[in-house]
Amino acid sequence: FYEHFASKEDLLRASMARFFGVIADCISSADQPEPLGSVLAHMWENRRLTDAIFSGAPRKIISQSLSEMVEARLKQFHARAPLTVPYRLAAIHIAEAQLALVENWLRGRAFASVEDMAAALHRSSRASALALIAAA
Repeated sequence: FYEHFASKEDLLRASMARFFGVIADCISSADQPEPLGSVLAHMWENRRLTDAIFSGAPRKIISQSLSEMVEARLKQFHARAPLTVPYRLAAIHIAEAQLALVENWLRGRAFASVEDMAAALHRSSRASALALIAAA
């Protein structure tokens, strides 16, 4: 176990990478990522863990990890089109918006079905990515 993970932070990143990788994929395609509904359903079923994941140090780690994933996808997605702000800043903006939507849904601040959440997460993430392309 300790040969694979240097710290608790690395363990958290690795355990959440599959879920947040799907969320990061929302910016890359006009089509909603196929596993997005399943990922959100799993998160909803385990929403009792929201405080443990979306508070304090874990929240910072997840935010940084998701931002890095989004940044990598932005660099692929916008390889030929410059952004209005640096990739890192655009990635932080998109990742924080994604996390805010998911976290507030999991905390029960407003109800939406898994299907509606998946559509909203995909569309808003994709729209943000497209909106950050610099005008020619």
